[in-house]
Amino acid sequence: MIKPYRLFDAVDVQLEKFPKQEMLSAKINGEWKPFSTQEVRDITNRFSAGLLQLGVSGNDYTPEGADKIAIISNNRPEWVFTDIAVQQTGAVLVPIYPTCSAQELEFILNDAAVKYMFVSSEELLLKVRGISNNVPTLRNIYTFDETPQADHWTKVKTRPRRNSCNR
Repeated sequence: MIKPYRLFDAVDVQLEKFPKQEMLSAKINGEWKPFSTQEVRDITNRFSAGLLQLGVSGNDYTPEGADKIAIISNNRPEWVFTDIAVQQTGAVLVPIYPTCSAQELEFILNDAAVKYMFVSSEELLLKVRGISNNVPTLRNIYTFDETPQADHWTKVKTRPRRNSCNR
């Protein structure tokens, strides 16, 4: 392995030297669901590849030039997956408190020129949708909880590969 120097390299280091069967855990439908180090690595790699297919990138790798991806969520494994995947693309994650007002949310999304948004719940989805028409850079909103009103975040990580011969 190359010498780790980026925050997201920590997953590879842990996988190589200290792999865990329960790197992360979440309570899903009343049951604890563990995620091993290998699963975290696989999920974040597929997620970042999907973000790249959406056109997300670091562009010139400056704070101003890099794409911005926002997240409003409670603490859960999908937060970590999103953070690592966004870092891998070179884009910038814009974390937003779930308690912020609609006016604050609109200001933050416009100020950062956010392209994509990830929210944990239907309640937060409705808050973002309420101001989304005022955010011209926002292309899509994904949810961590399943809801028929929005695309689930796994739609990004499971995007099919593009064949370079098909344009």
